[in-house]
Amino acid sequence: MLFLQAYRVLHVSFEEAAEQIKKNAKLFGDNLEPFIKASQLTIDSIRSVELGMEEHVISILKNVDNFNTNFIFIDPISSLSDLGDPRAFKNVVLRLTNALKERSLTVILTELQNDSQGNYSTLNISSIADNWIRLMLEETDNSIRRRIKIHKARGILSTNTIREIILLKDGLAIEDV
Repeated sequence: MLFLQAYRVLHVSFEEAAEQIKKNAKLFGDNLEPFIKASQLTIDSIRSVELGMEEHVISILKNVDNFNTNFIFIDPISSLSDLGDPRAFKNVVLRLTNALKERSLTVILTELQNDSQGNYSTLNISSIADNWIRLMLEETDNSIRRRIKIHKARGILSTNTIREIILLKDGLAIEDV
């Protein structure tokens, strides 16, 4: 959690309660409480159905400004897609990401995808991202393997190689497949 020492992070979660996020982090040996107490991390947990799309944007931007954040993690942005038609969703995500970029924030958005969707975003928001990293689950030989692939990394050299994510007691490792 070294990166938290240099940033003020806002984690917006539409799926997990704040207590569950903290509990999950502890499973990997990360205690989030010191960062929360030092005002380096704020977890805003709200179900997507509790507000409309526009109200979520207003709430997120208000929290960004109140917390004076410079790094935001929204998990998963795809939860908002159920609140309106695809065009309205894309417009809201465009407005939100533009507002966050205007504030010079580092932005990470996750999108839940069905494994059968292949190598594209059904929400059509991959075009607005500077980087697109895909995490996959692959069933092989009666086991589940976690994979990672960088689809797009604007402005930097990247590889198109799929790698394996190995969960370890003290973190994770990324290895060649």
